[in-house]
Amino acid sequence: MAITLVGSASAGGTGTAASITHGLTIAANDVGIAIHSVNDNNGTITDNNGAKSFTDDFQANGQGTETHRQAVFSRVFGASADTTLDWTLSTSRRWSILLFVFRGVDTASIYDVAPSGANQSDSTGSTATTNSVTTSNDNSVAVSWVQTDRADKTYSAPTNGFGDLTQDTSNQNQAAAIKILTTAGAVGSSDFTISGGGVDWQTMMFALNEASTTSSALTGTATASITEDDITTGGKTIIITLTGDTFKAAGTGPIGSTADTQALIDGFDAAASPTNGWNNEVRDKALTSEVVRTSSTVATWTVAAQAGYDISSTETITGTIPTACLVTGAGAIVSTPTFTIDPVTAGVSGSRSLLGVGF
Repeated sequence: MAITLVGSASAGGTGTAASITHGLTIAANDVGIAIHSVNDNNGTITDNNGAKSFTDDFQANGQGTETHRQAVFSRVFGASADTTLDWTLSTSRRWSILLFVFRGVDTASIYDVAPSGANQSDSTGSTATTNSVTTSNDNSVAVSWVQTDRADKTYSAPTNGFGDLTQDTSNQNQAAAIKILTTAGAVGSSDFTISGGGVDWQTMMFALNEASTTSSALTGTATASITEDDITTGGKTIIITLTGDTFKAAGTGPIGSTADTQALIDGFDAAASPTNGWNNEVRDKALTSEVVRTSSTVATWTVAAQAGYDISSTETITGTIPTACLVTGAGAIVSTPTFTIDPVTAGVSGSRSLLGVGF
């Protein structure tokens, strides 16, 4: 799943309460990266978002002649994200926050290259240059970040293909830009132009991991050649095997809550919807107790007998695994392959025939 930038925002001010109102439309499993700069070389920056907290991934004093505090926080957002995000400073100082929100980041392992002092560089001048980092995985996103302990500087023209420049220019000056990569390896350095000539600056580069590709494979006796008699008799199995994600552990239902398990059943749809077909007689009448979480990546649905199932043409069933059932849940997964159910019609002398062929 390719990483995309949902959007970015910046905020700044003075005091002990540092907050940003972002105005972004954030979805479940989007990842937020909050970059902080504070005019305080000995203070601390603490998350103040309660149960929806950010993780403090990096926090340190400025290097060289820089006399500021810097930090990088990350968070995997839930289904609802607060429009204002908050942090607390240990002393009243000038501060700024840059917020980037990404979609398609690996929520279990956010960083390909984590923010670290080893990835920093500092010097003096009107051009600030980041160190290069080397990514391990294809399709990551590099973030190039520059700070000056000033309130009167602007940044422009990041080089080496970095774009989406976001900056604070009136409080605690800092800027960051991103580059979407295609292959793993050395990213190369990036230059920022700083307004107003020589100034002490500090830079850092880090990178985010792309979410793993997810898939769902269907096997089991129901996915072989089956007829409507198999449905009226019951007992056929649909085995769902995930790659790149896992099923939620049992809660009130076999997979997560009862509603989560029901969502799994509801995701198995017939292309057509005759009155006595799959959608009405099987999907809508199935009980969540028919589903078992066989392992973290395998679920088994043993289809119960549905005497009212009666079709006159072949039905094709597609299984879509909803995010409600999944731990990472970056998006619904359409399973492969589809499977079909063939009609059975009455034959001569009370025999049954499959598609008109007696047996």
